Amino acid sequence: MQLYSLKKLTSEVATRKKLSSFTSLMGVLPDPNKILEENAYDYSIFRDLLTDPHLSAALQQRKMQVLEKIIYLHGTNDQIKRAKKVLGRIGVFRIINECLNSLLYGFSPMEVIYDYDELSNELIITDLREKPQEWFIFDTKNEIKLRKKVDGNYFFEPGQTLPDYKFIIVRNLPSYENPYGEKLLANVYWPVIFKRAAIEYWQDRVERYGLPFIEGDYPDSASAEEITAFENKIEEMLETNILTKKESYKLSFKEPPKYELGKSFEYIINFHNNEISKAVLSETLTIEIGSSGSYNAANVHRDMLRMLGNGDKQLPELTLNRLLQYDMFLNFGKVEAAKVELLDKESLPDKKNILNIRG
Repeated sequence: MQLYSLKKLTSEVATRKKLSSFTSLMGVLPDPNKILEENAYDYSIFRDLLTDPHLSAALQQRKMQVLEKIIYLHGTNDQIKRAKKVLGRIGVFRIINECLNSLLYGFSPMEVIYDYDELSNELIITDLREKPQEWFIFDTKNEIKLRKKVDGNYFFEPGQTLPDYKFIIVRNLPSYENPYGEKLLANVYWPVIFKRAAIEYWQDRVERYGLPFIEGDYPDSASAEEITAFENKIEEMLETNILTKKESYKLSFKEPPKYELGKSFEYIINFHNNEISKAVLSETLTIEIGSSGSYNAANVHRDMLRMLGNGDKQLPELTLNRLLQYDMFLNFGKVEAAKVELLDKESLPDKKNILNIRG
């Protein structure tokens, strides 16, 4: 047997302190996302993106790949009976939806709400609630803390350690460099912003040049004061439908040009919509198949959505399984809890262990 150093093997060698260019802020690790950094780590800039109809539809389509699945319970009869009792008290559909918000923001901090039943001497789980991401921060050991806030301002200081069995942190693709997780909304931030700017400019052009307008002709001999007076009368006419003018003054209605002035704007908006679809769904055809779509292509993209759903479902599965384990440990000690699995209807082994969920 080769000799080895126990101290070296049990110590971490590659650490931030030794090698990383990151400068610690009071022992905490700010979110490395550049968009958040440039906006004072304000998550409202991401939440505001959800008003975009195309983005909202794409996100709902991705979430529905999980939300339409059926909760199946694995375990003994007693374990399943207990799991149904725990999960039957809470809004499981809402909780699954909130777990999937970690796809949007990188992570979703979920706080477990308990009540104590003196008669049975048990801790009763009454809810699992998502809390705002900005309330939490990770330290340089990648451990999550409750963030310090004074007079409405958040601080980059060591936060409060979270109590055991009170929180379940759902994270999307976290890493050593980024414990906050990957954010889908960061990937669509600029497409949504540029799209909004294009629509705003387009709407302004339509209002200016897309409607019929009035053209007034005045004689060459008209003075500046007479021209101004004529313009004022035209403006007044738009309100009263009455106009008096000299015989040499003429008035006519002009139609806008009979060509599609907004084609370039449509192209820009469709381009950004496609970028949003690719970021959220890894494809575009299931939202906008259009004339270029085909039956086979649509099937391929539906398969892609199913694969995304099978990956995303692990987030609520891990969360609900952790919740059931909390319940069993706090009330009965180190015993196993039932296991939750989200399955498609056609994949169900039987209907006996299905959980009928409520919102």
